[in-house]
Amino acid sequence: MSDGKNRKQISGKRQIRSATRPNAARNDLYVVDVQDADVKHEQGNGFFVTYRTAAILIVIFVLVVVCVALIGGLVGRARSNNRQDYIVNTTSTSLPTTLDPSIPWYRVQLPKNLMPSHYNLEFTLDLDKFKFTGNVVITVTCTSDTDVVIVHTRQLNISQDNVAVKDLSTGSDVEITQQFEFTRNRFYVLLMKENLKSGKEYEITFFEFKGMLRQDLFGIYLSSYDVRNEDGMTVKGYAIASQFEPTYARKAFPCFDEPAMKATFSISIIRAHRYRSLSNGKKLSTNKLHDSSWYRDVFETTPVMSTYHLAVVLSDFDSLELTRPNGKIIRVWARDDVISQTQFALNVANWSYGYFEEYFGVEDPIQKSDLFVVPDHPAKGMENWGLITLRESATIVDEEKSAAKVLEDTADLIAHEIAHMWFGNMVTPKWWTDLWLKEGFASMFASEALNHIFPDWRMNEMVIAQSVLPALEMDAFMNSHPLSSPINNPDDIVQFYDVVTYWKGLSVIYMLRYFVGETIFRSALQNYIKKYMYSNADMDELWEEFSEAANSRLQIKEIMDTWTLQKGYPVVTLSRDSSSSMRKLNVKQSHFTIQTEVSDIDINDSPYRYQWFIYFAYLTHTNRTPKGRWLEMNSSE
Repeated sequence: MSDGKNRKQISGKRQIRSATRPNAARNDLYVVDVQDADVKHEQGNGFFVTYRTAAILIVIFVLVVVCVALIGGLVGRARSNNRQDYIVNTTSTSLPTTLDPSIPWYRVQLPKNLMPSHYNLEFTLDLDKFKFTGNVVITVTCTSDTDVVIVHTRQLNISQDNVAVKDLSTGSDVEITQQFEFTRNRFYVLLMKENLKSGKEYEITFFEFKGMLRQDLFGIYLSSYDVRNEDGMTVKGYAIASQFEPTYARKAFPCFDEPAMKATFSISIIRAHRYRSLSNGKKLSTNKLHDSSWYRDVFETTPVMSTYHLAVVLSDFDSLELTRPNGKIIRVWARDDVISQTQFALNVANWSYGYFEEYFGVEDPIQKSDLFVVPDHPAKGMENWGLITLRESATIVDEEKSAAKVLEDTADLIAHEIAHMWFGNMVTPKWWTDLWLKEGFASMFASEALNHIFPDWRMNEMVIAQSVLPALEMDAFMNSHPLSSPINNPDDIVQFYDVVTYWKGLSVIYMLRYFVGETIFRSALQNYIKKYMYSNADMDELWEEFSEAANSRLQIKEIMDTWTLQKGYPVVTLSRDSSSSMRKLNVKQSHFTIQTEVSDIDINDSPYRYQWFIYFAYLTHTNRTPKGRWLEMNSSE
């Protein structure tokens, strides 16, 4: 009810005069407007309604609510069965722990009914205002009919007026009925008026998105450093770098930010004249913008790759460069004060590319390679294809004065990131469950490359102390994890960048090479890279290549699953068999753990009950040639 100042006067509408209550004032008038359900009662300065009228109003109100509910239910049931056409409070933290998987944006992984093939992406990077803007056109193929389009975004400002979906077969736009962010999964959702059709290509365009440059080290971020100005004063200098692995490309632009959703990228960067920009491909052109002092740099289209391999940087850094025997250029970029201390990194990069291309029989397809040395980096390095980023403190060395360990660590970092061009970039794990495939192989082959480049370092011996032993120590605790661990939520990925993933991964790869032999090992990897180049593969597909290279005489998957799908490792005990000849030994395996009560271990936690297939190599005093036998699970010999 409202006070007298807000009364709605009724005129020209049918009115119903109620019977007067006993003892009611003479001039009481209760009027019901049947059309608007407004109530007016005049009695001095107050208002009241009769019991009968109140009852009528309550009945009318209930009928209205019921009708609205019924209509809403009927409309909802008429909707397409494959989507819920309503919007929840997408920023709420009170959503249920378990979300309905029938609603596509409630699932943590993107639906597979739209697959990207190309991004036409432009950034404007503003180091003066610490912000960036951009636009992107994503070409997608529809693999099954859908009226929902979902991409990843995070901390981007997107206006709904700046989003469109075009049918490339007709050239016409498909109407978007609703769009919203579902921040819990970092999704941007478009609900379409009609289905996108299987087999057709579409363009998803974000005409403008905006973001801030922060010093948070992820996405496109701001890096700062000290520099002396012309007056000799120390002031802050700034550069822009990027870090998109594992799930931070979405902080830079709307995208399908999952490793299996590969595409090509055409990049252009708009920048102030005093800075230099870099991206994955070779720079094709630089043009001054009309009526502006800014410039647009256009870069060569990338190979097919995952979003997390994309990179953009902006700085006023200097560079050193060399031309490889195959004509490709390698450059290293760094601040003026330290550029002279990057020659060692440049040389190691050159030698590493040569070693890997010869070993795998496949050249890196990108025509140039830039190493960008950034003062601030969340890791030591990142294997962006054609534009590797490196932490300054881990890269700069003085070959004459730096300690041997410093030189070794820098060389290992460079070789590791370049090894990723083959393991991670050319062939990418389908999902983060197999993160160890790229990190374990990159770690192992970095050691192999340095053993070849610097034989006096004896890296094949150092790897035992520096990698294998730390992996054994960490993996002996019950809070370890299998090499291949289910990762359902992308927020959990970062915790798997650990000793187990890198160094146990390296260790089991060395073990695999030992029992299959170098010839089969190399042949299997060459076939694997050529077969899955520009694509994705999982662990089982790698084991298939090894089984084929070994002519199926070894069941590689059966053996390796015991080492990759359960945590820990065995301790092998040898004992003489007292009931037979002194020449016979019993060999027995058991699960090795540190500081754990036997009662704390439930063997049913492991799919293999903490038992392994073990290649047992031995020699005798009469025969110094090593022999090998397989110790199978549940066996003693």
